[in-house]
Formats: sequence, structure tokens, C-alpha cells
Amino acid sequence: MFINNIRNLRLIKGGLLAIVLFILISCGGSNITEDSKDYRELQELVSTRQFEIDNNWAYPNVGGNINLIGNPNYLKIKNDSVDIFLPYFGVRHAGGSYGSDKGGFEYAGTVQNLNFKDNPAKNNIEITFETVANGENLDFRITLYPNNTARTFVRSNQRATISYEGKLSKIEQD
Repeated sequence: MFINNIRNLRLIKGGLLAIVLFILISCGGSNITEDSKDYRELQELVSTRQFEIDNNWAYPNVGGNINLIGNPNYLKIKNDSVDIFLPYFGVRHAGGSYGSDKGGFEYAGTVQNLNFKDNPAKNNIEITFETVANGENLDFRITLYPNNTARTFVRSNQRATISYEGKLSKIEQD
């Protein structure tokens, strides 16, 4: 009789576990429609190729996070061209100076290897491109999220890597 009670207890626990897992999986899907709507809106904005990112934070490779609110900065994408003005905080390894370019990343014009990659499984869109500004090779990787948050990573052949976090918005036509 004791053994039968243990078996019954195991069956009850197994049944309860199955029910709990079913409920968790069922409830987990409730946000999919809203996420999908936001993701579709993100895809529509990116497909216009007329958007900009205004960063709130800089994350240097060394040191603490830097609040950029109130500091001018932007990264604008217009078709196959970009207009970039990003402050830089970190170590410069070679070349250039902090005088003429104010120490930041500044560039306006067309870019090389501009690529837009949809990642529905990760719920984001990734943009990559390369450019040369004042003899410095720059690789950009931008990840856009449905809540209009953008993470920008900049890799340089002359400086330590830095990343930024900001908000994505549509460029209003003049």
C-alpha cells in the first residue's frame, strides 16, 4: 500500500508539472502579436532608409558609462549615405589628432558594404557598414529593436572600440 501511494504521488506530481508547463508555454505566446506589430513597424521604418539615431549613452571600452543627453550626437542613414557625428571617449592608438576632428567620429557620404539583416528570431534588425574618415577605417554594427532602441558598435583601426545606446526615429522630410 505504501508503494502504491508513492506511485500515485509521482503521477500527481508529473501531471501537475505537465499542467504548469502547458500554462507557461500558453501564456508566453500572449506578447507575440504585440511584438510582431512593433517589429513590423520597425521593418517599415528601416525599409524607408530615412532614419536617425540620437544616442543617450556611450560605453567606452575602458571606464564607466557616459551620459550623452544634452551633447550633440547623431547617426543618420539616408538611402546609401550616412551622416555621423559621435563623440569619442577612449584610447587612440595611432594616427590622427584630437584637434581637428574634436576627438569624435565625423563622416558624411556614401559607405561601403551597407547591409541590412532582418533577425525575426532575435526580434531585431542589424545594419553593418564600413567607411574611411580622415584615414581611419571604421566598421559600424547597429542593432535596432522594436522599442526603437538602437545599439551602435564602432570598431576602428586607430582607437579602442566604443558602443552607444540611443533612440531610433524617422527623419522628417524637409
